[in-house]
Amino acid sequence: MISRVCELAPDLCVHSLVGEASSHVVVRHDGACWSDCHSTQLARWLDRHGLPHPELILHTHVEPRTCREADGFADARILVHEQAVELAADRAGYERACRTTWQNPAEWAATRGPERYGLAGSVTVFPPAQPLKVAGTFREGERVAWQDVAFEVVALPGHGRHHVGFRVGTGGGVAGHLHR
Repeated sequence: MISRVCELAPDLCVHSLVGEASSHVVVRHDGACWSDCHSTQLARWLDRHGLPHPELILHTHVEPRTCREADGFADARILVHEQAVELAADRAGYERACRTTWQNPAEWAATRGPERYGLAGSVTVFPPAQPLKVAGTFREGERVAWQDVAFEVVALPGHGRHHVGFRVGTGGGVAGHLHR
């Protein structure tokens, strides 16, 4: 895992961890907030580097390779996009919703078969290996507050449905960006 550190403001650092996917840990004072969790080894990485475990985990999107926190951070509040709660936390609901049911297959040329978790009968979105304990949601345009830091939720529609990034700021200003 490769790591980079970026100081956004006094006492506000972002540690970016890159492996098969990426995660970002924002450290402010003696607390931490994660954006995505791409490895089950993140808790050990934090401990090795003397960094706090996250109080808050924000997901840019929900998929198996970016939601690997499971019970590794039991005390953290986990937030996902409001349209991703079922995907993140309810595997039975996900499995019911990802079944292909077209009212009129003859309309496929016009509709292209859009489905909640796929397109034209192909599932393209998958839940995490273990359901997340989702504590709340966000949507594009909102600001998520943590300590005196604000995470502005920015849509990244080219990346997929309901995928987002975050602009990070303190005191009303924007200090940096977090996204996959």
